[in-house]
Amino acid sequence: MLHTVDLAIAEAHGARCLDGSPPWFYYDRPRSPGGSGSNNASWLVMLDGGAWCYSLDECAARATNGLGSSLQAKQRSWVYSGLLDPSPAHNPAFASFHRVLLGYCDGGSFAGNREAALHDSSGRPVWFRGRRNLDAQLEALRGLSLAPTPSAALRGLGLADGAELLLAGGSAGGLGALFSAERVRARLPQLSRFKLLLLSAFFLHRQPEPLPRAAACRRTFDPAASSAACTPWPDKMRALYELMHASGAPGCERALPATERWRCIFANESGARLDGGVPLFLVNSAHDSWQTANVWRTYPRCRWSRCAAADVARDVRTSNRMIRSFLADLHAAGLLRRPGGGAFISSCNEHVASLSAADYGSTLVGGTAMASAIARWWHAPADAPPEQHTYLPCELDPASRAPHYECNPTCSTKRRRRLRQECPGWPC
Repeated sequence: MLHTVDLAIAEAHGARCLDGSPPWFYYDRPRSPGGSGSNNASWLVMLDGGAWCYSLDECAARATNGLGSSLQAKQRSWVYSGLLDPSPAHNPAFASFHRVLLGYCDGGSFAGNREAALHDSSGRPVWFRGRRNLDAQLEALRGLSLAPTPSAALRGLGLADGAELLLAGGSAGGLGALFSAERVRARLPQLSRFKLLLLSAFFLHRQPEPLPRAAACRRTFDPAASSAACTPWPDKMRALYELMHASGAPGCERALPATERWRCIFANESGARLDGGVPLFLVNSAHDSWQTANVWRTYPRCRWSRCAAADVARDVRTSNRMIRSFLADLHAAGLLRRPGGGAFISSCNEHVASLSAADYGSTLVGGTAMASAIARWWHAPADAPPEQHTYLPCELDPASRAPHYECNPTCSTKRRRRLRQECPGWPC
């Protein structure tokens, strides 16, 4: 169920969505094969995603929908499946946890901390308080006790009494989880187990592939847009960091001079400087569909099944170069060497597949399912060797007869939708 943070808590922390409304969260009780219960002291708290807004005008527009206002948040019983699935049959590792999805309404990965509102061209105030939103959401979760029935008023959820916490985040929310992990752990000193799980959140600090012509970019993203619509993603994220007075992981902010701290908005920079005591597991595709289209901006000329063999070979080479670059960045940041860490990296052209029931249980890397890899890592000691929990991808094969030339037969079969994400201009 959806719960808006109490106004007193929101005001005490200065928490505001883009439109000034208080933040919210979804909460679901622990489930067990015999029914539901609330005595479990294990928690899964996930920061929701939903991309970013990079300018005052974009954020003002976002403030009018559920990504910028709790007034527009959808009232629903639950939101996602996969990792957050309430069914013990489908999610045996985590259905018995208190599961929380923190609403994302700041447009900046829960990282902004601008004191005063800015005003758009219509005079409407726009707030950048993502960091304070997270603090208020956590305060609401610390709470007193569970209400006796699902329909009763929620007085608090008792996270302050929790023994275990898996802090997770998907996409933009994954960046927020990375930036805030040390702060969250410090606020909950009673925890005997604390781990960090990032889902499709390792966005590369890379310049895009050269575009054949600017018009192609404008046509792909917004036919009415100016060339500003095709600003490289790293430049957009730097603008976001400065607009929102954002901050990355504390170790990154301390390590870099003030003029370079904007780099902390990228996962490789903050991840490389994350406190070594935080066990970190990455679930990501090295051929992520959002990253392919928005960071790399690679565009095969047409639907691959209609392309000449030479064009297919060229595009597969480009995709494999992206896969290698992704892995190189993981290694360079030291994220595959962290004690207690690990990674489940596929080459499927997907984004946040861990929140899909089908992909969560069936996507395999090295013969291990995504769901099993996450569960094994969660239950492992906090200092377990990372190589015990690291699963790396294959590369695309231009000779393969599989759709999209995938080398992994367990990748999702939703080919048409996924192909559009990478090749938005098809058919020829």
